Amino acid sequence: FQRPVLVILDRSIDLASLLHHTWTCQALAHDILDFKSNRVEIEEVDESIVLNDGQHPTKRRSYDLMQTDKFWKQQKGNPFPIVAESIQEELERYRQSEEEVKRLKTAMGIEGDPQDLASSQLNDMTSKLTSAVSSLPELLERKKLLDAHTNIATALLDQIKKRKLDIFFETEEKIMAKQVQEKILIEILSDPTAGTPEDKLRLFLIHYICTPMMTQV
Repeated sequence: FQRPVLVILDRSIDLASLLHHTWTCQALAHDILDFKSNRVEIEEVDESIVLNDGQHPTKRRSYDLMQTDKFWKQQKGNPFPIVAESIQEELERYRQSEEEVKRLKTAMGIEGDPQDLASSQLNDMTSKLTSAVSSLPELLERKKLLDAHTNIATALLDQIKKRKLDIFFETEEKIMAKQVQEKILIEILSDPTAGTPEDKLRLFLIHYICTPMMTQV
């Protein structure tokens, strides 16, 4: 038996991590989206409506990210690019499953939407088609979750591009590793298209905390 050890540290020894722009999916959602109590709310463009100025209006949508969501449970701690790739892979697997159901439906001469297959007469169907039909509820639930995660990932990507958060993340990583020059820092802080005032303040404070001596610019 090994006795457990509880280590209590003062957070003041690592203030930079509190300000650091992160790159994992869940932390990004907390940082740049409206994410509270396992519910994330995002603004989505409604392309079905065109305003007088030619723009599309936005509507607010909410998604619950629960522990029962296997994809979220597996991917929430991964870097955003890996999560985006996983979404594409899951979408491809879903499309393959959907195409298989459609192919079987066509082969058996069944018309109508795949969702209506569950109510069709299955007297003369093969066991393979029966299996495909029984998997429809799961398939539709997968599609619903994938749509939600695709929309969330799109909202995250929009903010990353708009605020150039990848540059902030990489620069802060280098600052904390003592590998960045002040010239690069000044270029980012003076770039009007990079980040919000809060993003720049966080970057500056990280540099201030991690750099014992700052040169006067």
